[in-house]
Amino acid sequence: MKFNPRNRHVLVELVEETKEDKSTILVPDDYKPKEYGYGLAQILRIAPDCKQDFNNEDLIIIDKHMLIEIEINNIVFHLILENHIFGVMPNKERS
Repeated sequence: MKFNPRNRHVLVELVEETKEDKSTILVPDDYKPKEYGYGLAQILRIAPDCKQDFNNEDLIIIDKHMLIEIEINNIVFHLILENHIFGVMPNKERS
């Protein structure tokens, strides 16, 4: 299903962060690691009225608290408003 965002929204795919565990540390069962309010995503589609200079496939740093998750027909879409994007990072695959 193709989804085209509107109203300054950007359709993104979240990029999983890889963390290397170099040692084993015992922690309590109820321990939760600190979650940061920002994350990495890849742009899939951009609303035509976005004012910023984004390109499809750009990697962006976003405010994860402002991420909108929409599920339709068992397909999940992630959207973010363009002003909740902190910045753009070079995509190594395109370089």
